[in-house]
Amino acid sequence: MPPNNEYTITAPLPEADLRQLIHDAYGDDESTAMLTQELMVYLAMFIRTEPQLFHEMLRLRVGLIIQVMAKELSRTLNCDGEAASEHLLNLSPFEMKNLLYHILSGKEFAVSSGKLKLYTNIFYKEGLFTS
Repeated sequence: MPPNNEYTITAPLPEADLRQLIHDAYGDDESTAMLTQELMVYLAMFIRTEPQLFHEMLRLRVGLIIQVMAKELSRTLNCDGEAASEHLLNLSPFEMKNLLYHILSGKEFAVSSGKLKLYTNIFYKEGLFTS
């Protein structure tokens, strides 16, 4: 799921340029390109509303965030990576935003009857963010 090519964005880009950059990174994988767009909207929202989640972070690697999201779904659903990736692509916007928030905040979640639940355990997030 991570892109074949990584691009660094250091300044705001026009919408068309950003969309093209994402599609260049993911090639023919339209589903993951759309997922990346959705996650970038949520990341921008969290940066504005909850800046403490990004304290001392210098770089966000969206491809690795997607990998961790799929890995956590695989763990909580007890399924293989492909099934978890498919489930990730089919989450509702609310579930997607909550899963991303839980990963960023370091809180663990679980899936119960198809719904995400928050737990207070610390979530292991090595490799997601670099400083």
